[in-house]
Amino acid sequence: MPSKMSEYRQRKLKIFNFLGGVCVECGSKRQLQVDHKDHLKKNFTILDRWAYAWATLVEELKLCQLLCKKCHLKKSIEEGSLAKGWTSQPQPIKHGTVWAYNKYKCRCKKCKQAKKLYEKSRTCA
Repeated sequence: MPSKMSEYRQRKLKIFNFLGGVCVECGSKRQLQVDHKDHLKKNFTILDRWAYAWATLVEELKLCQLLCKKCHLKKSIEEGSLAKGWTSQPQPIKHGTVWAYNKYKCRCKKCKQAKKLYEKSRTCA
């Protein structure tokens, strides 16, 4: 009898193959993640519900794409979806703020500089 882990791995492979097996942004085959194209249409997190009936998963997978970890993070930062608890279309991130650095995990040049200046202002001279 197969273990739950081997069943999970087989289903994950089937899901990734269904979605094309590569990152839709850069073509990478490493560190792939399932991403909902539009978070407002998301019904559930795919890999949390991997054991659902295949037909149910396919309906949700039609709303998804594969992204590598790097591209997924970039997309999430751009749409503001790293902030937990939002239920409507996220507001654009105001770059160059400590808020964007901490809340949205933005690591653009402006946000890193804002964080650096903030930390510098808090150190004892």
